[in-house]
Amino acid sequence: MALTPSSKGGQPPLPAVGVDASAGPVPGARIAKPAQEGLLSNEEIAEAAAQARENDEIAKADKRREALQKGRLHPGDVAWTKPQRVDFVRPGLQAGEVGMLPAPSGTGKTFVMLQLAMSSSTGTAFADVWDAPKKGRVVFLTAEDTLQVLHHRLYYMRPPIEWQEDMRTNMEVISLAGSIPRLLTVGKNRAPERGDWFEDMLSLATGARLFVVDPLSRFHSCDENDASQMTMLVQTFEAIAKQTGAAIIFTHHSNKGAQQHGSGGSQASARGSSALTDGVRWQMNLWKMSKEEAQEKHVPEEQRWKHVGLTMAKANNTPMDTITWLERGEGGVLKPSVFMGPGQELDFGTGKGTPVASVGDAIYGGKKKK
Repeated sequence: MALTPSSKGGQPPLPAVGVDASAGPVPGARIAKPAQEGLLSNEEIAEAAAQARENDEIAKADKRREALQKGRLHPGDVAWTKPQRVDFVRPGLQAGEVGMLPAPSGTGKTFVMLQLAMSSSTGTAFADVWDAPKKGRVVFLTAEDTLQVLHHRLYYMRPPIEWQEDMRTNMEVISLAGSIPRLLTVGKNRAPERGDWFEDMLSLATGARLFVVDPLSRFHSCDENDASQMTMLVQTFEAIAKQTGAAIIFTHHSNKGAQQHGSGGSQASARGSSALTDGVRWQMNLWKMSKEEAQEKHVPEEQRWKHVGLTMAKANNTPMDTITWLERGEGGVLKPSVFMGPGQELDFGTGKGTPVASVGDAIYGGKKKK
């Protein structure tokens, strides 16, 4: 047994009887604070953890009170006050709201959203039925297409040179292909939790008028058929939209039923839980032309695959839209469809044929809507 000098007289202390140092501390004994500077005792660690939990609860309570205060409306005052004009980023979609574009794979939803992004960044018309929007910053965030693929898509769209300065200033395209940008994940007890990318996406959306996320499935690890998880996912997007004022549109895939039964324009076409459609304020559908639709439009079967329909399936703040038909052009770019009656030949000089509402007239050289 090792001996050490005592504090009195330099004599060694009596050895402890029946105590084995290798057995650890005696049950119930208080553990002394380590001699090293900066280390805490177990009691101090537990106290600090309890204080952190208390501070967290206080912060959450403050946020709830702040939300209640911001959301309070006084009917006795506002009922006689003219409201501010609604700021529509796209028809039916206000600034600070969330929308969705569901479509089958390979339909052209990325091209549609890129054209829509160009429209918002340059303040030019997206279609004959949609007036030119207010110009503003647009962020297009994709976790599917690589930079090379996006370069090809933008090149084939051939925007006018007059748009270049606005696109340089207002349009930002970011590829996260190969990354795992989780906005929402599943935590303990299968409860959804904000992912690591929430703050990053919040930062990207700050200062943007339109924020596009493509596609939804790449930005979460939740169960698409779980209503509570999909509701939480929409609410997470809403949190970003409310804090930044940006309108958010995420692309999504259609369910198999909508693709097989020709109901691509239905609200119920989105894959997964109906909570997605219920939660968003705006839904624009894109779908492949069915055989019945091709017959109605006198489109030969071998040409049917080129045509897709586009319509607003849900818009809480504007009348529902009619169907716009688009045709795949060079490189997959969507351009206006032109339909003719049986036996009719198209002649732009004499006006034969029936052009329909187009997407991006300014891009494709048609009539510009001011």
